[in-house]
Order: sequence, then structure tokens, then C-alpha cells
Amino acid sequence: MQGREDDPVSFSQLASQQIDHFNKQLDAGVKLLDIVASLKAVCEAVSVALSHEFFAGAVENLEGRLWAVHTALNQRFREAFKRQDATGETNLAKIYLKFIKSSQCYYRDHIRELNHRFGCEEFAVLTTPSSLIKDGLQKSEHIDKDLRNFVLVSCYDSLIALGDLSRWRELLFPGSSVSWSPARSAYYLASLICPESGEHHHQLALTFIAEEDHFNALYHLSRSRSTLPQNDINLRREIRKISAADESNVLKDSISRHQDPGNTASLVAAVINAYCIYFSRKELDQFALTMSEEFFELSTSILRSDVREEMCNLPIIRMVIMTIAMEQSHPIFSHYNLRFCTILFDAFFDEFMNTQESLDSSYIHSLWAEKLSKHAQYLLHPIRIHSLWLVTNCESLRGNRKDKYTTRNAWRSYAKILTLLANEFPLEELPTVDYLLEEDEETLGLSSLLSEETSRIWKNGSRYKSRMREELTKLTPEIESLARIRDLLIDGLGLALEAEAPLRLDGTTFSYDASHDT
Repeated sequence: MQGREDDPVSFSQLASQQIDHFNKQLDAGVKLLDIVASLKAVCEAVSVALSHEFFAGAVENLEGRLWAVHTALNQRFREAFKRQDATGETNLAKIYLKFIKSSQCYYRDHIRELNHRFGCEEFAVLTTPSSLIKDGLQKSEHIDKDLRNFVLVSCYDSLIALGDLSRWRELLFPGSSVSWSPARSAYYLASLICPESGEHHHQLALTFIAEEDHFNALYHLSRSRSTLPQNDINLRREIRKISAADESNVLKDSISRHQDPGNTASLVAAVINAYCIYFSRKELDQFALTMSEEFFELSTSILRSDVREEMCNLPIIRMVIMTIAMEQSHPIFSHYNLRFCTILFDAFFDEFMNTQESLDSSYIHSLWAEKLSKHAQYLLHPIRIHSLWLVTNCESLRGNRKDKYTTRNAWRSYAKILTLLANEFPLEELPTVDYLLEEDEETLGLSSLLSEETSRIWKNGSRYKSRMREELTKLTPEIESLARIRDLLIDGLGLALEAEAPLRLDGTTFSYDASHDT
């Protein structure tokens, strides 16, 4: 059957027939060497179909079916490796690597073809010297919105496929030379194309599970769950694994090994371990008791000088994000989000006031940043996340009658630091940053923080801001901290104008509106 260019479905039909024929070969047990050769022909048929009639091929889900073929073939190889002596095939490893390399070439070429034909502005992140597109972003005419969405999803799925192919290779050839970097790099690039999808988080988690990095595995699985609840099985499996270990040592070791050699690891591990106890055993009373103890320890330790000097920010940020991401699982996580808010807000207020006592009271504007100790700057990272959470969830929190006391304390502490910042830092003179700050990258696509009011954090207009890993001129930590304060004040001003929020503003003084208690 010969497809004709004037037939809008002929190429897609031909590719679909090729896929069906391949699946029959797979079911019939055709030798792997022959079936790998057949796969190349299937990829070529799909490529031709997409080049002639991309939209029709996308509607027919040709790419999804092609990837299902890859997944089935990979499973066939895995089974063959388990019984290699009985297969009767020689050079199995060589055949497998041929399959991986051939498929990687297909998906790389597909991404370059998408850039050549459509040139979506999001593809600019793939044009760096070390990335996939060597000849730069191809500017194209405006394309239909629906077609553009199909193109972005196609690129995203292709990057996930490249990551999976690299991950499969490492899983089948374990040893001292195993490297997860190629897979993680592909998943990272996918996150640049469609940050709101959770699939890249789930696939990243699988690499950390293989590496026994339980903290990062749990983090990415919880991020994945907020957009892909169907991936819950791996989250619960990892939680059971952590709960079965000796207390929180498995998490502490994971954090210490990969991110933080200091005291933060013990605090974060203890809190996250309590989450795991709840998820795995459903002992809610014991969970609440354990968490109360851990929060008391966290609130006191976060002010200690030894923790203050060694505090590593990323584990704290990820602990905060995990709590927010898990909120959909049970209302109790809303309670502990509010507890985190109060702890961090009060810690920042006390740290700021203690710093002022040791400084000269005469300041000029260029020395604003000197009012912020290093520890206060660290605290601004998770505080900013909680501020966004309050903005996004203020309406639902108003109906939180069962947890009225905790909710009231969080809003009062929030009003207190907003008043402090409003009086110390004139909003109109604070700097802005045009790239994503550390916590912005971590929260990118987190549904619990997304709203019309908060989109400015991650976007300039309709386009996502640059990431810190990209080539750009990064501002000093002090200037970044002042930009964080600017965002906090904008959050506070917006909430003061929102009827559902219990914040009111009189001049530069924010206060809690007690009428929301009724």
C-alpha cells in the first residue's frame, strides 16, 4: 500500500499497520536480532507519517503506541537476560545495545525535526552547546494552539523516552561504572518543556530508587503524585521501605550522603520518617504525637547556633514541598503546613530582631542587605514557599474550622513578619530577578501553589523564566534575598485586598482579622 500526500490519513494508517505487524512478531517470539531490525522500520514509518501529517499522527497516538512497542521489547530483553543460557541467541548484550542506540537516534532526530518544522520558543532550552539541538532555534510562523500543544507534548515525551532508554541500559548492565547522569539530564530537559507534568519527577525518582537515595526518591514521587495519582504505587512502596528501616537512619544517611553533611539531615529525616509511619501504618494518633515532638525539636533546633551555621537549605525546601504535595492525601498535612509556617515565620522574626541589636542603627539603602544575617537569608527560601501556599489556599483555610487555633497562629505570625519587612524595606525600591530562584525551580509545576496570583513567580508574561543552570548572570545572595522580600510583600498586599484572606493593612502594618474566626 502506497500512501499519497493528498490522503490526510494514509501515512498514519501505514505506520499503524507497521506497529500492529511488529506486535504480532513480538508475540510470536521472533528472534531478538530480527525484531530489532523490524523496530527500525517501524520507527521510520512513524517518522514519515509525522513529517507528512503531524496532527493526524498525534491524534492517532502513533507516538504513544511506538513507545509501548519499545517498552514491550525492553521487557522481552529483560526476560531473555534472565534465562540467557536457554535463549539460543548469541551476543545478547550487543543486540540490546543496538536496540538502545538505534532508538536513541530516532528520538534525538525526532526532536530536531520538531525544532526544524515548528521552532516553538520553549525549544530554546535545548539549543545549548551540550544539548540536543546544535543548529539553534528555528524560528517558524505562528502555529495553531492545539498543534503547538501536540508539538510540546511530543518533544516532552521524546525526552522522557531518551531518559528511559539510558536508564534501561544502566539497569541491565549494573556495575561500578553505572551513571544515572544521562537519564537525569534528559528528564531535566523534559521538565523545561512541560514543567506542569509530573512524569519527569516519577522517572527521576526511579533513578534515585536504584541508587538507594531514599530522600530524593520520596521527594520526586510526592511531586509526581500531585499531578499523576496513578503513580501512587511507587510512592507507597518507597514509604514502606523507609518505615521498615531502623527509625529514620535510612533517610538521614541519604540526606547526609547526597546533600547535607550537617545537622539539618537529622531534623528533616525525623519529620519525613513520621510521614512514612502514617502512610504505611495509618496510626493517626501515633502520627500526630510523633509529629508534635518532631515539630517541637525542629522549632527549637532551627534557632540553635550549630544548626544555623551548618544549615543546608535544599533538604528544608524539599521537606516543605513534600508536606504541601502530600496535602491531597489527608487534611492532617494542611495542619502541619500551618505549623511549618508558624515555626519559620517566628524564627525569621527573632533572627532579624537579634541581628538588629548587634548593628548600628544608621543605614543607607545600599546596605539594606546587611540587615539580613546568613541564617535569615536561608529562612527566606522556605518562607517564600509558604507565602505562596497561603495565597493559593486562603479560601480553603477559611473553612478550616477544626484547626482554627493553628490557622490563626500561622496568619498572625505571617502578619508580624510582613509588618516588619514593610517597615524595613521600601517595596518600590526593592530589586527583581528575571530568573528562577532556587525554591522557584523546586516548586515549578507544583499544583498546590499555582494560581493566577502566583504565576508571576515562575513566568515573565506567558514564558517561563530562565533557570539558574542556564547561562546567565546570577545576582548576589544578598540581592536575591531582597527580591524574595519584594515577592513576600506583594503576596501580603494581594492578600490584604482579598476578602477571603484574614489579613488587613493599615499603612505599613499588617494585622490578623479576627472576624474570620467566626
